[in-house]
Amino acid sequence: SLTGNQLVDPVNGVYVKSQLYLKSGTGSINIGSNITTTGSQLYDGPVIILRNSPTLSSTAGGAIVFGSTVNDTSDAANQLTVSTTFPGSATFSAAVGAVHPFYGVTLNGDTVFLNSQLSAKNWLNINAANLRLTSDSSITTQNGAITIYSSINNANGNYNLSINAGTATVSLNGPVGSDN
Repeated sequence: SLTGNQLVDPVNGVYVKSQLYLKSGTGSINIGSNITTTGSQLYDGPVIILRNSPTLSSTAGGAIVFGSTVNDTSDAANQLTVSTTFPGSATFSAAVGAVHPFYGVTLNGDTVFLNSQLSAKNWLNINAANLRLTSDSSITTQNGAITIYSSINNANGNYNLSINAGTATVSLNGPVGSDN
């Protein structure tokens, strides 16, 4: 557990054999390398991806939770990959890529919880069994393909999902609204 303005940027990445909790204080959590845990990861504050297009992964069914916004350091400078294994989930409690969209985004795992905007420039792939909306949400690219291999449903309530790929294709490869 680390508190305060955090920079996670070792040369060979970070491996934690249990849970990782990062709290930003008044600044941001700056990530520039891969982070792998066997347990959960909690990012309690705004996250900025600095460099190296990191993969954030939980390998033993732990959740990855972003309690605030997640942004690239500048427009389309990095890719973002978030991966969990069953029964782990990835939760985005605020906008992803709203200030600075990522070059591309890949989300892998059992369940992705989306609470706001998810934005990338060139492509966006969701490879999860379930995509659950926890509020009205949008998935957008700047003329890049969007591919979703997930069932899409509301977590609780009646929420809307807007998907916009500009002139590119949108591929939905799972049922939509089949749970509620």
